[in-house]
Formats: sequence, C-alpha cells, structure tokens
Amino acid sequence: MGFGGFDSDAAARITRKGLEVDGVNSRLFELLWKKDLLSDSSISLRIPDTVVFKYSAPSLWYFTSVDGTIKRKTKAKVNEQHIVEEFLKRPSLSGIVAYYVTTTEETVEQSRELRDDGDLEAELAGTRTTIQYLNEEGLKNFLFNRQQVKPDGILQKFLEPLGGSNNMLRAMWSPKVGS
Repeated sequence: MGFGGFDSDAAARITRKGLEVDGVNSRLFELLWKKDLLSDSSISLRIPDTVVFKYSAPSLWYFTSVDGTIKRKTKAKVNEQHIVEEFLKRPSLSGIVAYYVTTTEETVEQSRELRDDGDLEAELAGTRTTIQYLNEEGLKNFLFNRQQVKPDGILQKFLEPLGGSNNMLRAMWSPKVGS
C-alpha cells in the first residue's frame, strides 16, 4: 500500500493527472478527499475550510470533519451566503477571516538580453502566487461584488495560530526528482 492507503501504482496515476502544474493546485484537495476504494477510508488530515473558485464563482468546498477526515460540502451549500456564514463563525482576534490564494502567469518581460552569439532572446517570466488577506468587510466585498473578476484560486478560512505565527505548507514536485 502507498500514500494514504492507495495502491502505489493507482496513486501515482491519480496524482499525475492534473497535479503537474505550478502554483495553486485545487486538484490536491480532491485527491485528499477521495476515499481508498479498498478500505473505504480517507486520509486523516486537518485543513481549514477551503473553497475552490473557478470562473469567478465558488465551485467546491472542502473541510475537516469532526472525525478528522476531509469532506466536501454538497453543491447546495457552495454559495456566497453559506461561505460568509461559516467563515464569520468564531472570528480571529486579528480581524482576518479568510485569505484568497491565486496563481497567475507573469507577463513576458519587455526587456531583451543579448546572448553570446549576438541574437536577442526574450526573457520569459514564470508564475506568481499571491495571497490576499480579507477581513469581514473584505470577504463580503470579495464574495458579493459581481463586478470583481476573481482569478481561479482557493479561499481558505483564516485560523488563529496557536503560537505567535501561522504556517503554510508549500509542496513542490518534479518528475526529474526521484521518489
């Protein structure tokens, strides 16, 4: 058995499809939510309420249940009103209630470099991941302002850290690095 009780080969096939991207990857939450078909159990891991946004609208909502497994809310609950109600329960002392994480392609730089052989080569830019912290007013504006275009990303409920600071995990994967 491999990752989270998955057969190693099956897990590798599942993880490769759709996970090989730079930046925010909402597909990871789907993988964490999926149950092992043989044991009918899922990975025990704690995550903050996480709403996946596609095309400027909430599309999926993942959360940690009381038994410690990751669950997904029904489509009927994945709407702006339910998000506000849930995210504003037990607000943090800092006033931050949520943060929105997006990844965008950086524009190609206008400047050019002179290569050794005298040819001009455009400098290509990569991706940029941005985190936007939201207080209560900012969350409501983010969710209900129809004029605001939201790039695809994830909205996570802010949890007050137990110590002096919060931690965010950043996972990197490459097919060129051995497993």
